[in-house]
Amino acid sequence: MNKHVFAAGLLAAVSTFALCATPQANAATAVTKAAVTSPAAITMTVLTDETGGLVGSDGKAHDTMIPSNLVLHKGVPVTIRVVNYDDMIHTITAPGLRLNLIVKPAKKVNGKIVPTTSTVTFTPSKAGNFRWHCMGPCDPWTMKASFDGKDRDGFMAGHFVVM
Repeated sequence: MNKHVFAAGLLAAVSTFALCATPQANAATAVTKAAVTSPAAITMTVLTDETGGLVGSDGKAHDTMIPSNLVLHKGVPVTIRVVNYDDMIHTITAPGLRLNLIVKPAKKVNGKIVPTTSTVTFTPSKAGNFRWHCMGPCDPWTMKASFDGKDRDGFMAGHFVVM
């Protein structure tokens, strides 16, 4: 198999907004070019222990941002929409990308949670692996540092991989 065809297919498969890879070189290249030049829209969701957050190593459910790891493309605008089911403020702070989205808290109306939506659009200007974390005063367990920095990866921290 031609290594360029394989690379184009792999890029299409791992991209969160690629359409699909095809076996023909021209088709795979066309799909990949379309995928990396079109604006991307990604939805992330903040869940709590009560609304379906992930279970941690302590056996309890915790505040969780899902998904926590995203693949983006250098020079391609991306809109990140965060739906928050927690009544606490959160952030997606990635200093390496100069990104600091403040996620508004959910509201409680008649005892029911009404989620809020916060949105940011930006264009990653450089390739690399950029860690993000939450700066809000959320779940103390998730706010403990993990192996690569502030907050626990997979809960209230993760990575943007910019290709």
